[in-house]
Amino acid sequence: MASGLLSGNAIPFPGPHTLLDNRNATASSFEPSLTDQATYWLANSLFGGGREGVRSAQKVTNLLEMLPVTGDITAAMDARHAFQNDRNLEGGLLTAGIGLGAIPLVGPAIRKGLGSVARSPSMSLVPEQKKVLTPELWEKLAVASDNNPKFAAASKFMHPAELVPILNSRNGVAQTERLLEVLPTAANVEATAKFGAPKQGWYRASTQALIDVFGKKDAPRFAALLAATSPQNSVEMNLLNTLNIWKNWTAAGRPQDAAQIKAIMGDSVAGDKGEDSVLDAWVNNSNRALTAKDPTQITLSGPKVDSFYRNLTDDVNRVTNDAWMSNFSGISQDNLRTSPSAAQLAAGNPGMTPTYAALSARVRQGGARAGMSGSEGQETIWSTAKPLMEMQSATGKPARQLLEEGLITPEVIRETPDFSTLLNTGTNREILKRAGYENQLDAMVPYKWPDEMPSLSLGEQNEVMKTAARIEDLGALRGRESAAKQFVVPGRGDRAFVSHTAEAVPGAGMGHLPSLLEASSGARDQFTSKVRAALTDAQGMDIINKNLGFPTLGTRVMQGAYRASPEHPIEFNPGYAAPVEVPLTKTGKIPSKMEQKLRASAALRGTMTAQHGTPYSGMLADKKGKDLLVPTEKKLDREAVQKYVAKYGLEDAAIADYGRGAGLLNWTDKPYSAESAKEIGGLFGTIKTDKKGVVTGIPVSGRNVVDPDMSYFDIQAEWLQSPGSGAVTNKMMAELDKLGSAGFKRLDQKNIRQAAGDLEQIFRSKAKKGEPVREDLMNLLQIVKDKGLAGLRKAVKAKEFLPSLAAIGLAPTIYRMSQPADQQSDG
Repeated sequence: MASGLLSGNAIPFPGPHTLLDNRNATASSFEPSLTDQATYWLANSLFGGGREGVRSAQKVTNLLEMLPVTGDITAAMDARHAFQNDRNLEGGLLTAGIGLGAIPLVGPAIRKGLGSVARSPSMSLVPEQKKVLTPELWEKLAVASDNNPKFAAASKFMHPAELVPILNSRNGVAQTERLLEVLPTAANVEATAKFGAPKQGWYRASTQALIDVFGKKDAPRFAALLAATSPQNSVEMNLLNTLNIWKNWTAAGRPQDAAQIKAIMGDSVAGDKGEDSVLDAWVNNSNRALTAKDPTQITLSGPKVDSFYRNLTDDVNRVTNDAWMSNFSGISQDNLRTSPSAAQLAAGNPGMTPTYAALSARVRQGGARAGMSGSEGQETIWSTAKPLMEMQSATGKPARQLLEEGLITPEVIRETPDFSTLLNTGTNREILKRAGYENQLDAMVPYKWPDEMPSLSLGEQNEVMKTAARIEDLGALRGRESAAKQFVVPGRGDRAFVSHTAEAVPGAGMGHLPSLLEASSGARDQFTSKVRAALTDAQGMDIINKNLGFPTLGTRVMQGAYRASPEHPIEFNPGYAAPVEVPLTKTGKIPSKMEQKLRASAALRGTMTAQHGTPYSGMLADKKGKDLLVPTEKKLDREAVQKYVAKYGLEDAAIADYGRGAGLLNWTDKPYSAESAKEIGGLFGTIKTDKKGVVTGIPVSGRNVVDPDMSYFDIQAEWLQSPGSGAVTNKMMAELDKLGSAGFKRLDQKNIRQAAGDLEQIFRSKAKKGEPVREDLMNLLQIVKDKGLAGLRKAVKAKEFLPSLAAIGLAPTIYRMSQPADQQSDG
């Protein structure tokens, strides 16, 4: 590694974590927790010491720590699980009702064994959990911890507001365990937080600054308003908007009417559209902030917003997972943003999700290793990720190179914006002076940030490099997303973007969840969302395409229009587009190996989701092309698609909605005329005329870069054969086998097994409500879930599928499927 990254004249990391304002001399250093001391006593006294002894002891203390009252029903329940799993010593301890406090600690002797634990305090939230969790939830937690080791370790670092929704959710623990496998490790969090230590105290400084300016009575309300207007905003603009709203609201006599408050916001925030400049995401929370009798008792909608508010009021346990934490962790921000129901909000739940809880726990877990609270771990990571990402974008240098060249200095980190500094500078100071806060501003004492950069070990430096590598990957993804806007400007000649435009509602007439075709649009949207989620990773990428080695883009929602045959009605179902970047040859075609990967992806996708087939295509602007590019910033409107189909049908062209832009794949030899393009743009609603009369959004000529003979994996005829024949599976496996052994192995990862299990569960939940399902498909999914694609291949060869139609009652269904639509009946 180059010498620029925290080497040479690096200064050791500052000492014990300080709980109080660092402007005074009062400090409180953390001591090793009771859990840590008990663990090492058990390890040395009962388990023979060493690493294995510590591991065995931790299994005991993890459960002992959960005892709300020594010797209660929880202990008996834990003992039962211990004995069932042949952990007799642990079972004996629990049966005896031994809590942590009963384990003898002998001062210096234990301290000697603690070693690094004294430097890495626990900071678990189990004491907080004990105040909230019921005995029933404790039992759920113990059982879940027994079966999910990563969840067991992380759960100790979960706030009750995060843990309770997980335990109350049927799949919450499994989802959290899965997320913990892909999140940055605690070691990575620790190293990144240490690197950002020059900005440690961001929230402490902001909390104190708000109290200094607004006083103890108004500071919580202003903090709530500041959090309410934070979505989709920079720190600087967030503060500027909030100060203007506060000034104008107080000047108006602090009105409590929602309409008046929104009008004030419209007059206060940046933008020239009045109330239209106020984001919907700000309105309800701002109203809560300004009208609550006691702002310290409110819950704001959205886990990020609510956590931000609590951090700004000195709650050091909450973690604000915003866009920059998404950047750091490689988790799609869409997985962190959610809106609670009215009932959840009334119960104090801002809308916590397993994703948010898992990331928060990991930040606390790693932060504790660095001697930091949850809020400090987040603020220092934030202060590392932000300059890395911004400097990478500004200089064009990869994030790892920036570190190697020593360009991310303590000064750069300390320059990340914070409210305590911004409040008393420039325009912000002038707004506060006009609002009557000049004396308070003059009395403010600047916060003293840590002067030194921590000294990181070689291993910790490597962890920071891993963080930088994730930021490089994110930069590359954003570059692909930007380049993919080829519907406005022609794409480069050496690459293109191809999308699998897939529906999730099963094909008509195959006897699998048939009522979905007639269900409400909301029901189909919900079903499609679940299927899409099963095939999407935490970063928002399609797992099949990612496993195949494609540079992926984020999966997008789209509108489908499909007809199984001329005799069948047209289906208008929601769907999703899974785009990838592909290279092009000098002749403008996709290399054959890439084509096969695309087809293999379509084969697996269509089979697992019960489709007649799965298409994929990729459009480039081309004046000589016979296809048509339809420019849009989001998915096509369903009504617009229906208008197009009503006029043009689907006989001469297929609609490929990519979620951002669409293509009309022309099946005739005649290209679209300029008049047709305008008419089609009008039907889709893309054509706009500005005040100067400039017309935009007219569809342009393009060409599909995909080989038309490869671009649709068709298995409609195979679904008509006997479920025992394995026709669908054999056709799919034939495509997967063309990947070669290395390509097949790369595709056959754990996430494919997890996706198969998720799909099986989605379909089974429908079956429990009386929906017919194809048991041959369910059998396929179960085999993939348990044994992977390699196991499925073996099962096909061994003919382990259901042998006959009669076994699952599909014979009448298969017969009806083989008939024209007008001859089909339910009789």
